[in-house]
Amino acid sequence: MFEYRRMASRPSLIAILTALASVPATATDKEITDDRTSKITSTTEIGTAAGTLTLGTNGSVDVTSGTAIEVNGPHRLVVLGNITTDGKTDGRGIWFNSAAGRQNASLSLTGDLVIGDTSTDFDLDATTNVRGLELSGMGFTGDFSINSGSAMTVNGADGRGVLIDAPLTGNFVNNGSISMQGNRAIAIDVVGNVSGNVESWGAVAARYADTYGIRTLGEIGGAFTVGGSVQVGRASYTDEDDVVQPASAAKAGVYVGNNVDGGIVFQGIGANNDLDFNDDGTNDITGDSAVITTGGTAALIIENTRADKSDQIIGLINGEDNLSLVNRGNFSVTGGSAGISATGIILGSAASGAGKTVFEGEMAFDLGTLAVTSLNGNATGIHLKGGVDLPGFFNSGQIAAATTRSTTTATDGTVTYGAGGNATAIQIDAGNDVSRIYNSGRISADAAGEGKVATAILDKSGTITTFQNVGTITAIASNGTANAIDFRANTTGTWLRNAGTITGNVLLGSGNDSVIVDEGTIDGDLSFGLGRDKLQLLNGGEISGSINYEGSLAFIVDSGDLTIGATSVLNATTADFKGEGNITIAVDAANNTAGKIAVSDLISIGNKVTITPELDSFVREDRSFNLITAGRIDFADAGASLELAETPYLFDVELDATDTSVTLNLRPKTAEELGLTNQLAIIHSELLSDTEFDSSLESYVANLKTAGEVNNTFRALMPDVSNDSYNILLMSERRTSRMISERLESVGTTRNDDGSIWGAQHFERLTAGDDGAMLPGTVTSTGLTFGIDQSVSDSWLLGIAAGFVLDQTDRTEEIGSEISMFSPFLTGYALARYGNAHLALSSSLRYTDISRERDLILDIEERTIQGDTTGLGISGSAEIGYDLALGNFHFKPTGLVRALHYKESGYTEEGGFSAGYEVGKRSMNRVEGELGARLQYEIEWRRGNGAVKLVPELRATYAKAISGDEYTDISARFENAEEAFIIQSDKLYDNLKSFGGGVALFGNGATGRIAYDYRDYGTLTGHSAMLTVSLSF
Repeated sequence: MFEYRRMASRPSLIAILTALASVPATATDKEITDDRTSKITSTTEIGTAAGTLTLGTNGSVDVTSGTAIEVNGPHRLVVLGNITTDGKTDGRGIWFNSAAGRQNASLSLTGDLVIGDTSTDFDLDATTNVRGLELSGMGFTGDFSINSGSAMTVNGADGRGVLIDAPLTGNFVNNGSISMQGNRAIAIDVVGNVSGNVESWGAVAARYADTYGIRTLGEIGGAFTVGGSVQVGRASYTDEDDVVQPASAAKAGVYVGNNVDGGIVFQGIGANNDLDFNDDGTNDITGDSAVITTGGTAALIIENTRADKSDQIIGLINGEDNLSLVNRGNFSVTGGSAGISATGIILGSAASGAGKTVFEGEMAFDLGTLAVTSLNGNATGIHLKGGVDLPGFFNSGQIAAATTRSTTTATDGTVTYGAGGNATAIQIDAGNDVSRIYNSGRISADAAGEGKVATAILDKSGTITTFQNVGTITAIASNGTANAIDFRANTTGTWLRNAGTITGNVLLGSGNDSVIVDEGTIDGDLSFGLGRDKLQLLNGGEISGSINYEGSLAFIVDSGDLTIGATSVLNATTADFKGEGNITIAVDAANNTAGKIAVSDLISIGNKVTITPELDSFVREDRSFNLITAGRIDFADAGASLELAETPYLFDVELDATDTSVTLNLRPKTAEELGLTNQLAIIHSELLSDTEFDSSLESYVANLKTAGEVNNTFRALMPDVSNDSYNILLMSERRTSRMISERLESVGTTRNDDGSIWGAQHFERLTAGDDGAMLPGTVTSTGLTFGIDQSVSDSWLLGIAAGFVLDQTDRTEEIGSEISMFSPFLTGYALARYGNAHLALSSSLRYTDISRERDLILDIEERTIQGDTTGLGISGSAEIGYDLALGNFHFKPTGLVRALHYKESGYTEEGGFSAGYEVGKRSMNRVEGELGARLQYEIEWRRGNGAVKLVPELRATYAKAISGDEYTDISARFENAEEAFIIQSDKLYDNLKSFGGGVALFGNGATGRIAYDYRDYGTLTGHSAMLTVSLSF
């Protein structure tokens, strides 16, 4: 994946000196450029003297069995061509053989290797002895390098990609790809001791059962580095019988069983590590390493397999700050199938008699990540099993362990859940020694399943004495127990400082523990064991949850904030609140519980400390809650007392303090005290009734702090009382009348007695202010109408029209309902002319399909509440007018009366939970009058046959309600309420003023007209445009 240049340009000093000392006066070199079909032996090709044997780019070796190339002398092998051996059980690509004695030898491999059975259906479990590259014998001195671009494929169970089975004085570096096919295979297997570095910067894969990506059983004198990718384990698959087989575990992604003097690094881009090793201006590290496993296989195992039972030593990494194990890459470990547990990193062993695993330096995640997941199994991130000495652990990356549970739905709809599993991010078992942990990244555990336990950090060794967190530590178990930190095994005492975020319980042992929350937060219960313990909240530090102790606890709050849940109790021997701090205490009136501070001896309270009650539910009647009890309460200043801060606006709140207790008194305010309008007073009454609302709604509304917040929230809680659907319907009716009037104009101007077909399109956009008739926002309308009419006498023309209108309201604030309406309609009309006078009669039947949507925002939760309904309306109108002509000028006054009856069905809202409504049906009757006038000028564009007229105009209209502008009653019932309530709608707009102009073109039996109007309903104003065309037939 990443080519590493340092080893290529800097071979080991021992290898160089030894090679130089052994070179004879005349060295023999040879390049093979042809295709070979039999084994190549280096001594046969270039003799027994030192030399270089090269398989050129045009050369190749393809043998049917056995070894393709054997190096059995003091030779350097350079492979540029490709090597293939078809030996299904004994195929070996390159064999460095020093059976006759230790050799000076080296390798540069760039070509490809294909080893073993290449058929697609070979037995993945049948034992073979296939090898890609093997070093065996008495030992070697030199550097062995697989270069970028080399691809090695080894097919066969128990196969080896690279096998170092002899001592190596030098370095081994892999920059190529190695792919293993078969069970129990190992991509890179270091059995012999290596004096230098072992590095893999390429892609390594062994994706079958019981495999290893990289295994080191020999000692490594230098550093062990992984800079590329490693993939092991077999994913779930469907076999030839169409049976789904579960995932298969490998042995390990990377396994270290012996000493590594130069430490272990999983390379990548860390916080500030050196990316350019040779200082040539080009980064040698351009991405992160990756270890990916399935079947629950550990990405990394470090355990002591030394035969003499001595300690396994992981030494210091050169250039790092007292570190022995560093991860800058990404580890991903999954169970792969239901019921398979998974562990990410395993250090040490629980086996008896083995030596320790000793890290001379500390372990660090330098922006590295570890993610472990399991379905219906347990998930563990880092597990120290036993015998590990680790000075400390530092994390600036992410460590996450998470379990999920399966769901199965039966044919009858019954859902069965799987078991889920426990989740532990870091687990340190007894028998290990880890003295400190420092976290600036994220450590999380998320457990699914009934009764399951999520633990971010679990120390069973009792050896952690120093713990600091400036990052995030989270434990989540929605149906079980969530422990962020479990140090109960400690008996000597732990110093814990939190300046970050801790979510979950913190459990301490029986020693003398000291906890400092300095600008940080703990959201969970804090429990001290037997001991003389101390807890400090400094500089705005916060704790939410119960505080318990078994020995004694001195609690000091200095400019910190304390939050106590409704069922939590802060227990302490003594308590001292000083500086500017706040105590937030949750109150659940529905269950008659409230948080409490219980101090057995003295509690001291400064004069800048305040209390904020946080309500979990509505207070529907006068209630009192005991918040503080103590042996004695002392205030900093004589005559001082606790003050309230940020009290809920809906309730009257008072504190009643004595020398030993503080009591909170709550009383719901009346609508009059709150200054609510009639509409909002009804919502207030319903909220404080016996109706059961969901906890999120009650908690949010009960804690509103200002009159403005109360008014806005209550308005958002109302059903649609805006009468928007009525107002929009009236606008559509007026628009239909206008279209009929435009048609009358066309007939009157052209004096056409023939029949015509006509069409009209409109677009209208209005902006509303908050005047009680419509909430602030916009109304957008567009639609099409098509009509046909025919003269039935010299004076009368009859017609019919049909069309549809689309209307949409958009709120500028997240309050109130938004409406979408689709309104198809059918209109019949009659037009009559008597000289210069006219009469227009029309009647319409209109259907409405209405979707209402309102948003209810409860702190960080947003609910989109929807309700759909339909309506039916019938209307009629009569217009009279007269054409006063003076030359080419025409002044046309008109008068109109319009009547409308409309019914709208009820609807049930969805998405609001307990804030949703069942709304009853309603109806409207409306009569309005309208006066208008047009001023036109006729221009004869062309005379004679085919005459064309151009008619510009100005016009104005005033409409006013005669009846039907009153308020209407709406019946609504909250989803969980037993009875409905009546709430009054907003008032309809009662008048319209509009003025505008247009231009019409008449000629050759066709008419076209475009018009614009500015419309003013009061605070609803905007623009309207209409295009009409007609064609005589």
